[in-house]
Amino acid sequence: MIHTDSKATRAAARRLVALVMFAGSMGALWADDGAARLRTAALAEEGDLLLEELAGLEPIRQRERDEAQRLNVSEKQLAAEVAKVEKQVTAYNLAVAELNAAAAEHERACPGNVAAGVAECNERGERLMEQAAQLDRTFTTLQVAQGEVNGRVDAHNRARQAWQTSKRENAPRLDANAADVQRWVSVARSFMASADFTALSRSAGQPPACAKLRLSDAGSQFGEQGLRQLHGCLKAVLRAL
Repeated sequence: MIHTDSKATRAAARRLVALVMFAGSMGALWADDGAARLRTAALAEEGDLLLEELAGLEPIRQRERDEAQRLNVSEKQLAAEVAKVEKQVTAYNLAVAELNAAAAEHERACPGNVAAGVAECNERGERLMEQAAQLDRTFTTLQVAQGEVNGRVDAHNRARQAWQTSKRENAPRLDANAADVQRWVSVARSFMASADFTALSRSAGQPPACAKLRLSDAGSQFGEQGLRQLHGCLKAVLRAL
């Protein structure tokens, strides 16, 4: 017959009872924070997916930003070039008006039948012809400059139209992602401000990634930055548990 009242048997029984009591206390603890753990894990997993989608969309967003910057620089340069040519055209038109006035004065001062001052009239006429020839050369130069600037303006306008078309085509995906991100941020912030998550974070040793979050301030986390901040806190808590 096997006796169960030995000292070793009683000690083993006490250890078994203690183990059962410990297991019971762990079950109570899990019952307390199990839902919070599951919610934290679910939000972290959804955050992973959103960050993956953001990474996939980033090349599109970067191309749009780069093209917008290039177009802005191009527009400023073109505006300066157009203003320069317009200034030159204004100066040309003024010079033409002055030449026409001088030519009219020359005709009055030097009619074809004048007898006196022929040399002076001829000299003035030659100067006026030289000015006219110079203005003709200026006109040709301005025509070329205007054509070049107009060509660059047309190319710029086509590029801006293409950029705007691309933005319209990409907008649904980008807008949907932005809406999903902000919805996640709102849900996560609400949960992370709850007593359940506060207790869970405390049991995880209050990770540094959570220390600076102002969860009670609705404007403290927003958009992609909010996603990254809150997601980092959730992941830190899960790692520490």
